[in-house]
Amino acid sequence: IDHAQTFFLIGSNTAECHPVLFDRIMARKQSDRSVKVICVDPRKSPVSTIADHYLQPIPGMDLELMHSMAHVIVRDGHVDPDFVDKNVQFKAVVDGSPKSVSFEEYTRFLEDFSPEKAEKLCGVPAAQIESAAKQFVKGPTTSFWTMGLNQRIRGVWANNLVHNMH
Repeated sequence: IDHAQTFFLIGSNTAECHPVLFDRIMARKQSDRSVKVICVDPRKSPVSTIADHYLQPIPGMDLELMHSMAHVIVRDGHVDPDFVDKNVQFKAVVDGSPKSVSFEEYTRFLEDFSPEKAEKLCGVPAAQIESAAKQFVKGPTTSFWTMGLNQRIRGVWANNLVHNMH
């Protein structure tokens, strides 16, 4: 927290549910004006009031939003190919079973999630998706999420998407 330049909060009303953590984020933001907060939440909350980038997707459409942010990150070349080759495995669910896929296949998958296409799916304007994705890579970035991201049928997918962006 003390070293983050960007905070990504999704599925978490940190201000009301984790006030000590929220106070630390606020203190970090106040100590350095270049620190930014990205908040993804369909509901307005105290977290959204301090966000520099507030993304308000249609409920249940945050996967499309994060795919689009990943699309921008990959498209703009913010990927360390050596790190990916040595440390990352990509999986897809095919016929109900996980299957390994290459980074190139993952990149092709992301082509369907340009900010313009994602805007139609998730309701977040393309310019806001672009801006948030470009802020996300201005690290170090620290992400926080809680049950709002986890407790759903595709909760593991949502958690994996946050990791994919990192």
